[in-house]
Amino acid sequence: MPAPRHAWHRAAHRGPWWTAVPGTLGSFLSVLLRPAAALVAASALMAGSVTQLTIHQAALDAAAVATRAAEEAQRQAAVAAAERRRVAQAADTERLSGQATAYLAHHRRVARQTALSAVATADGVTAGPLELAPADQVASLDAAVAELAQLLDQTPDADVALTAAANAARATGTPGATDSGTTEPSAGAPAAVEPAAVAEPLPVVPLADAVRLISSGRHAPASPPDQQTTDPVVPPTESRSDTGDAPTVLPLAPHPRRAPSGPPLGPVLAAADTPTALSGPATAAVPATTLLANADLSLQDSQALTELAGRVVELSAQVQASIDEALAARKAAELARAQEAAAAAARAARNADRAAAADTFPNGGIPPAYLCGVDFQRGVQLRCDVAAALEALNRDYRRDTGRTLQVASSYRTAEQQAALHEEKGGLAATAGTSNHGRGQAIDLAGAGSLGQYDAPLYLWLRAHAGDEGWRHPSYMEPGGAGPYEPWHWEYGTRD
Repeated sequence: MPAPRHAWHRAAHRGPWWTAVPGTLGSFLSVLLRPAAALVAASALMAGSVTQLTIHQAALDAAAVATRAAEEAQRQAAVAAAERRRVAQAADTERLSGQATAYLAHHRRVARQTALSAVATADGVTAGPLELAPADQVASLDAAVAELAQLLDQTPDADVALTAAANAARATGTPGATDSGTTEPSAGAPAAVEPAAVAEPLPVVPLADAVRLISSGRHAPASPPDQQTTDPVVPPTESRSDTGDAPTVLPLAPHPRRAPSGPPLGPVLAAADTPTALSGPATAAVPATTLLANADLSLQDSQALTELAGRVVELSAQVQASIDEALAARKAAELARAQEAAAAAARAARNADRAAAADTFPNGGIPPAYLCGVDFQRGVQLRCDVAAALEALNRDYRRDTGRTLQVASSYRTAEQQAALHEEKGGLAATAGTSNHGRGQAIDLAGAGSLGQYDAPLYLWLRAHAGDEGWRHPSYMEPGGAGPYEPWHWEYGTRD
C-alpha cells in the first residue's frame, strides 16, 4: 500500500481532518476552520444552557401556581370553617338566649304571682279587727304592703316586658326584628341561620344550659355606670358548641332604671317549676338575644319582689297571730265571765235558799249551818247572802284604798245580844230585836266613834256602800232618833 495514503490515514486519528492536509493548504484550512469550530461549539453550549434555564423557569412557575392554588384552597377552607363556627356560635347564642329569657320570664311570673298573693293575704288580714293587734305591727305591715305595691308597679309582668322589648326592637329597626313575622338577617349574619331558628318556639326542657349560663355569674349585679363593661361572659364548657368556641352571650345586668335590691337568684329549677318555651305572636321574629338584652326581666328585681312578698306574708302572719291571740283572750275572758256569772248565779241561788231557810229561825237562834263566813277575815258569821254582799263591799274598798275592812261584830245569838244590852243599856237593842240576830248587820272598826260622822271610812261607806246593797239606818244618821252609831251598817233591811 502506498506510503502517503497510509500516512494520511494515520493522521485522521490524531486531529481534525484539515490537519492532515499537507502543505500550505493544510495550514490555511487550519487557520480558517479553528475559530469556526470554536464558534460552533460555543453556540451549541449556549443553546443548551438557554434550554435548560427555560425548563427550570417553567418548573418554578408551575410550582408557584400550585402553591398559590393550595394557599387559596386553604384560605377558602379556613373561611368556610370560620363561617361554620360563626353559624354554630350564633345558633348556640340564640338557643341559650332563648332559654335564659324563658328562665327569667318564668321567675318574673312566679315572683309577681307570689307578690299578688301576699297583697291579697295582707288585705284579708287588714280587713279584720286591727285594733286588737299592736300598733307597731300594723304600721310595719302597712309600710311593707305600700312598698310591695310600688315595686309591683315598677316590675312589669313577663309578657308585658317581652312585648315592650319586641316593640322597641321593631321600632328602632333592630336587625332580625320585623313586623311581618319573618326574620331579616343582619348584614354580617351567616346565611346558614334559618329564620325558624329564631321565630319558632325554643325548647327549654330541662333548661340545663340556661341554668348553667345564669348561675355561672352572668346574673351578678352590674357595675356602677362609670365602670360597666359589655364584654361577654363565657358560659361553662358544657354549654359550648361542638366547634370548641364559646357562643357570644349578653350580660344579664339589672334593668338600668332600678338598682338591684337583693342577692342574686340562680337556683336550679325542679321539674315541676320548668317554664314553658319562649314563643308567642308578640315576640315572634325578634331575636332572642335582643329580647334577653332589652327585656326588663332582671333576676335581682324578681328576687326583690319575692323577698318583699315574703316579708309581707311574714308581717301578715304576725298581725293575724296577734289578732287571733287577742280574740282568743277575749273569748276566754268572756267564757270566764260567763262561767263566773253562772257560778255567781248558782251561789246566789244557794245563798237565797239558805237565807230563806235562816229566816225560818227566830232572831238570834239561827244554827251555824245556815250562816256563812267571809274570805278576808276569820270569825265573821252572817246570813249567806249578806256574807256575799260583804265580800263585794270589801273588794270595792280594797280597790279604792288598798286596805281591808275590819269587822268588829257580825251575827249575835240571843244570849250575846242580851249580855250586850245588859252591858250598854239603851245603846244596844234588846235580845230578839237586833238585826245582828238575823245575820244582816255588821259593826266596822274605824268608821268613827259615837256621833262622829267625819271618819274617812264612814265617808267612803256613805259614798259607795249602797252600790253593793248596804245601808246606814236613817235613825242613826245625824238628826235621827239614834243611837248615833256610824259603824253600824245593814243589808236588806228597812227602818
